[in-house]
Amino acid sequence: MEERFIKVSVVVPDYNNAHYLRECLDSLVHQTLRDIEIIVVNDGSTDESLSIMREYEKNDSRIVVIDKPNSGYGNTMNVGIKAARGEYIGIVEADDYVLVDMYESLYRKAVENDLDFVKADFYRFYNEDGKYELFYNELTYGKKDYYNRVLTPRDDTATFRFVMNTWSGIYKKSFLEEKNIWHNETPGASFQDNGFWFRTFALADRAMFVNVPYYMNRRDNPNSSIHDKGKVFAVSREYESIGKFLDENPQLRQKLITTYWLKKYHNYLFTYNRIAEEHKKMFLEHFRNEYLEADRNGELDRTVFNDGEWENVSMIMNDPEAFYEKEKNKGYVLGNINSVDHESDTPVVSVILPVYNVEKYLRQCLDSIFRQTVTNIEIICVDDGSTDGSLKILEEYAAKDDRFIILRQENSGAGAARNKGLDIAKGKYLSFLDSDDFFEPNLLKNAVGQCEKHKADICVYKVDTYHDVKEEFQPADYAFREAYLPDKVAFSYKSMPNHIFSAFQNWAWNKLFRSSFIKENNIRFQEIWRTNDLFFTCTALVKAKCICTYKGILAHYRIGMTTNCQATNDKSPLDFYNAFLALKKELIRINVYKDVECSFV
Repeated sequence: MEERFIKVSVVVPDYNNAHYLRECLDSLVHQTLRDIEIIVVNDGSTDESLSIMREYEKNDSRIVVIDKPNSGYGNTMNVGIKAARGEYIGIVEADDYVLVDMYESLYRKAVENDLDFVKADFYRFYNEDGKYELFYNELTYGKKDYYNRVLTPRDDTATFRFVMNTWSGIYKKSFLEEKNIWHNETPGASFQDNGFWFRTFALADRAMFVNVPYYMNRRDNPNSSIHDKGKVFAVSREYESIGKFLDENPQLRQKLITTYWLKKYHNYLFTYNRIAEEHKKMFLEHFRNEYLEADRNGELDRTVFNDGEWENVSMIMNDPEAFYEKEKNKGYVLGNINSVDHESDTPVVSVILPVYNVEKYLRQCLDSIFRQTVTNIEIICVDDGSTDGSLKILEEYAAKDDRFIILRQENSGAGAARNKGLDIAKGKYLSFLDSDDFFEPNLLKNAVGQCEKHKADICVYKVDTYHDVKEEFQPADYAFREAYLPDKVAFSYKSMPNHIFSAFQNWAWNKLFRSSFIKENNIRFQEIWRTNDLFFTCTALVKAKCICTYKGILAHYRIGMTTNCQATNDKSPLDFYNAFLALKKELIRINVYKDVECSFV
């Protein structure tokens, strides 16, 4: 039998992470990219990890378990990479998990651009004792112009300031092999990824950074200290290895030696903030001696460091005791921006999601809402009597993130489900999504921004289609006809009465609505099986005092599949007719039918 082509091999190193391992493996098993293999390497775990691995291996032929004695993180990673058969390699730590479309999205980018590696933004999260905090982390620390373009990191050393992790991307296996890039096989699990990261940045010819988060990095104990004296200098041993790599590559050394000392500073400072108090002065002395020698050798460049960094380096070299006193009360910072705000009683947006028998697509849908860059949201999921695993998936997400709210009802259709969500929605704005479709990460940010800017009741945005079988995105120009729009950014139906219904597809999910506008006008969905959003959407369009648009694609409409949250045509043959009849009656009642008759017909 012909061996199947593997697009991505995902290596999962594990040592005693049984508590989190199922969540990790579930996130990989459900990836939208099916042509993957999942290599789980057990590094001599003494908990239940191995039995969990075997259970998953038995149920999914794409999972390969490698069981070996404990040898440390570096060796474990190398064993997994050597066993990998995929074109690209991903890494997931066993206590983390990934969003469902990570490898499909990154693989597409990698192949389209022939990349040695591609890396994406990520989340750090804290979930302990019922407290959930989420932090969005930009790989580039706010340097937006570095995203979504091919670059060579060694030729732009500003990239060496980016977040140092190995797991938020994928690497071409042939690149790793040809450049002999491996993890340093020192004992334990401390800093062995630093050398791997540095080598990939130093040797890649074609790399890309993507400003979409896919990876969920757990930080349930961010303030843990290093008490083992043997681990205090693990970072120093790792940087000795990186220094040796540069010595063996003179051209790279000449280009990157000052950057090497910058990265060493970052990681030495990170280590200093984590080690136990009894080891700090000893570590500072080691820190000082190394940098004094580097300075004597002309390897420190003041211009590579920013002012604060150079102040610290100078203080450590000249007066380590003063540095110790200055830093005494500082701690480890979990993340940087966009923590989830649970203090406000009013979410910025209520996202309402009717769910009916969509277990195949639901994770991608939920992940697309979860990763919205507007984080103060509530996600109201209304299970419409699903008979598959949809409800279980909803409960899984709700257990991890208290922004998810689950409602249940007998199977009554998406219109009834949306109304049920409307009844409890607290957000300033309302967003709707069908549970087999998915959002762009900046949808809510961009749509809310437009509504706030123009004081609009509705923002309409562009969408495209995603073919489920062909795995292709295609334009959906019929859903947003720019030729019909008036020559102004904000308008009402009076500016385009002949096109108000034909300019936009009459879906609810390609629009954002101001909640107060919807509730004050008592606009509801028809509780019919099909076309249940036509009355809601068209009524809102003619009642809105101000409509604005966003001319970028913000949502994806899935086509080419057999199951969705709508009923079948044969179950409701007259719904389309009844929806138009109800709309006409409403337009006549509010005395606008004559104005919009041309568009209605």
